[in-house]
Amino acid sequence: MTALTDVEYTAALAELAEYERRIAESDRLSQRDSLRFAETLDSLYRDERWVAERNAQRIATAKTARGGRPVDPTSRSQFSTWVRERDRNHLDVPPLAPSRSYQLLDAHMILTSYFHGVEITPTAEWQVRPLKPLLSVANGKGARITDVWGIACKLAADAGRDQPTQTDVMNAKAEWRRINLPPAQARKERAEDGAWVRERRAEAAWKELLRVGGSEQINAFLAVVNQDVEQLHDSLGGGS
Repeated sequence: MTALTDVEYTAALAELAEYERRIAESDRLSQRDSLRFAETLDSLYRDERWVAERNAQRIATAKTARGGRPVDPTSRSQFSTWVRERDRNHLDVPPLAPSRSYQLLDAHMILTSYFHGVEITPTAEWQVRPLKPLLSVANGKGARITDVWGIACKLAADAGRDQPTQTDVMNAKAEWRRINLPPAQARKERAEDGAWVRERRAEAAWKELLRVGGSEQINAFLAVVNQDVEQLHDSLGGGS
């Protein structure tokens, strides 16, 4: 490897900093009016006209009879795929990733379900994003959201801000646990948070494999899962 000169090293650091600034600016712009767009996206999802278009997409691209079956009209996975496929037809606009559709739909659901009567309401999706794990059973099925948001608002006010940042909300979750839970229970819940998020990602990946994979890929994946399940069963004493 060839070492950089001092001048080249300084220039490289400056270029890296500029690129990171552009990413941060892009993220900031993507959050502008994001909750209003989340409401629009939710209205499209509930309208259900997307179902007929998505079914037409599946029929046009299906390689098997199973691939062309009608979609479940309540499937957010199929809805997010419909959004992405529609975006592909606009060559000057990058498609909205399914994960982003999920984030926006989640934010709208949390906002409309748990923010009634609060003095300060979020202005961007990324403020709400850290609250999603609080919907899990281990985290009270949403019962803590208002209290955690209140702590986040206080943290923001103490720092001289009108609105909590995403970091404020994450810190507020930790503070709520510090106040209300024994340390062992707090550690357990943090671990369950991570497992809950990974479970949702795995489920989304499985749905995507069902959508685009052939029978060979799907069966190979199922073989791995079945083998792991058998090993887990044996390790827990089920094989005795």
